[in-house]
Amino acid sequence: MSVLHGILRWLGTLTLALLVSFITGSVVCFVLGVLLNANFELLAAFAMFALATLGTTAILAVVAVGARSPLLLDRAALAIVAASAVVLVIMSDTAMGWRDAGVLRRDLALIAETLGPIAAMVLIQWGLVRRRWRRENPA
Repeated sequence: MSVLHGILRWLGTLTLALLVSFITGSVVCFVLGVLLNANFELLAAFAMFALATLGTTAILAVVAVGARSPLLLDRAALAIVAASAVVLVIMSDTAMGWRDAGVLRRDLALIAETLGPIAAMVLIQWGLVRRRWRRENPA
């Protein structure tokens, strides 16, 4: 197998991961938005999700190139979801000013509308990238 063939396989896997995870995450985002009676905050949730999709694809691509075991891919996927949760909680707190009440019910809806699709997206991308890594690096 030539180097070019391997690169094209990885590009195909990353493109598939990006498209499938974006479509699935978008559906999850809009379903959660309807269930939680979202208004304009759904646009913010969708924009954050779209940016997270691109960032996750790039991060997993870089990690997959340098990974010596699939454990590094697993840790990267968990770190992406954890970092997203922390960033969303901090953003929801700072958007309304630091208040004593902590995270409000409305903030929880926005966090759910964003973190749910991000988790689904990371799960799909992680699975596809990990599967490609395993095929490229048999035990």
